Amino acid sequence: MGRWFAGFRTLDRFRTPRTFNPALTFPEACVAVSGALARIFLGSMLFGVCGGLSWYSWASIPNPWVRFSAVLLLTVMFLVSFTALMIGIQVAVDGTMARVRPQKT
Repeated sequence: MGRWFAGFRTLDRFRTPRTFNPALTFPEACVAVSGALARIFLGSMLFGVCGGLSWYSWASIPNPWVRFSAVLLLTVMFLVSFTALMIGIQVAVDGTMARVRPQKT
């Protein structure tokens, strides 16, 4: 049993993501972290607002057909706005990364 544990490394379970770039400078890493935090925070806020609106429309509309149509429309609007938000954050991160990245001369 001890031999089995001797070959086990705890950090083997925590692999680095495939998008991890170990060659980032400190300002580039700050931009990457800011982009990730913006995706998490703004995506969560958008999900909360759209979820609240969907719940409110579901609870306040008595007709089942209109209720389903309203929630379906709100779901489609959420997906479109979420996609636009993620693309916008990626464009902002790419633009900031181009300004922060050291110029090779």
